[in-house]
Amino acid sequence: MLLRRPAIGKAQITLVVLAVILAAVAAYIVSNDANDQLCMGCAGQGPSGSSSLTRTSSCSSVATKEDPLVGFRALVNYSRPWTATVTGYSNSTAHPAFTKCYSASGTGWILINNWNPRGGSILNVTISKSDGSSGNLTATLGGERGSTIAPYGSVKLSETEVP
Repeated sequence: MLLRRPAIGKAQITLVVLAVILAAVAAYIVSNDANDQLCMGCAGQGPSGSSSLTRTSSCSSVATKEDPLVGFRALVNYSRPWTATVTGYSNSTAHPAFTKCYSASGTGWILINNWNPRGGSILNVTISKSDGSSGNLTATLGGERGSTIAPYGSVKLSETEVP
């Protein structure tokens, strides 16, 4: 008696390949978020009052407290939803080393380790209100501070670290 093994179709092979790719991408995201010392899925008290920090599927969450050992620290004070785009450059602003997105509702910290400690590092941060309120959004990065009350307004800050 000869037993026949069922044939594996293209659909099954495609599903296996997609599962492997998805697992690899998930591992990469987790390792990158751990390297940036982010508080993933945080909720709780912010530095200056209560906040409810939310993670979306496309952006990282923010930390609820400062870490003075991290090279770049941006504090965002806004009681409503906001997003931030963070771009890091090595030595010059010609070519970005990375770009990351963050989102939250309430006060939070964006903590980024210096990715180029032997060379110069430049961090540009744009924080945008995600709603049409006229509430005050204030952000601080290094010694620079900015604020906006404009509906859907944004604040742009930059910090440079030299070796």
